[in-house]
Amino acid sequence: MIQMNVPKRFWSQGVLTATYLINHLPSKVLDFRSPLEVMKGRKIDLSHLKVFGCTCFVRIQASHQDKLDPRAIKCMFLGYSSTQKGCNASPAASTDSSHPMPSIAHPSSHEPEVEIQNEPVEDSNNSLNHHKDQCESFNALLRRNPTCDRHPPSRLQDYVTYTVKHPITNFVSYHKFSPHHAAFLSVVSSAHDPQSFQDANLQAVWRKAMQEELQSLDDNNTWSVVKLPKGKKAVGSRWIYKTKFHSDGSIERYKARLVARGFTQMYGVDYKETSAPAAKMNIVHSSLFVRSGSVGKLVVLIHVDDLIVTGENADEINNLKWNLQQKFSIKDLGVLKYFLGIEMATSHEGLFLNQRNYVLDLLKEFGMLDSKPAHTPLDSKLKLDMEGEPLNNISYY
Repeated sequence: MIQMNVPKRFWSQGVLTATYLINHLPSKVLDFRSPLEVMKGRKIDLSHLKVFGCTCFVRIQASHQDKLDPRAIKCMFLGYSSTQKGCNASPAASTDSSHPMPSIAHPSSHEPEVEIQNEPVEDSNNSLNHHKDQCESFNALLRRNPTCDRHPPSRLQDYVTYTVKHPITNFVSYHKFSPHHAAFLSVVSSAHDPQSFQDANLQAVWRKAMQEELQSLDDNNTWSVVKLPKGKKAVGSRWIYKTKFHSDGSIERYKARLVARGFTQMYGVDYKETSAPAAKMNIVHSSLFVRSGSVGKLVVLIHVDDLIVTGENADEINNLKWNLQQKFSIKDLGVLKYFLGIEMATSHEGLFLNQRNYVLDLLKEFGMLDSKPAHTPLDSKLKLDMEGEPLNNISYY
């Protein structure tokens, strides 16, 4: 830089240009490929490379120019832009640091705005005086925005911006929950369980969960391998995936269950006993046990392999859990906060139960998260009749 008499205010541009060239030129270490070619996996166009400090002509962009005004001004090429397709240039190669170094506008695909010529840089006072007036007007033009009207690109005219009129955030509030419970709800809401075997099989945690389920079914001799009777069809099965959480919001385990599609059977054809369990969403198979004694009540609710234990005496609850652990392999997940899609929050006033996450999942599944809410979810075309007998007990309704 010193030997070439480059002003110090341009040294940073020289360093950036050198870095730019290193990234674009072939290297022996990379088998005569450039770093940019290795990163992008394709050949890099080098036709735009110019000599640092050469003379260039910059087209003057002005809306109030007549045909006799100059169309370009002579400048010095100072490297390439790091953010846009264009280059940097200075209107004069002078050592006077009072002149700013403008950034040249970017060339279009029709007419280049920077014309480069491989000529030596003029470094004389005569050249500076010759272009002084042009430089001042040029700097002013670069800082002034065009006066022409701006419009969106024509390719976007076929698109319509969608604005949500009823965002769900206006109707779901968490301000009454404690920060700890709000954090737990955030974790539960962010968990997305797979809906199909194909989705689950892509993740290692769910593949491990399915392998553990199959191993457990095999260890418990859940089935026996037999030949399919003639004229009969095998009952299909499906996987159900669920993420289990501790009471603090951390993940306890990824649970996968293999269940039979029993609803495909027909009474009198595939079976004759009606006491067989049926897999229906409106039926929940649970068992409730209540023990009353001198130390208070102890309540246990069992649903498949999940248990809820509560009571009036903490020692009795701990004693029951200890006895269950002696006979079965169970895990204590802590204070109840989420069970069968129902969220539970405790306070000094009691328990608050809701199905917030379940309802939000339903709305999202059917694309109704931004639908207009209603206080009375009735058919909009229903017409109420003011005539008729009043209800005997309005509390039922």
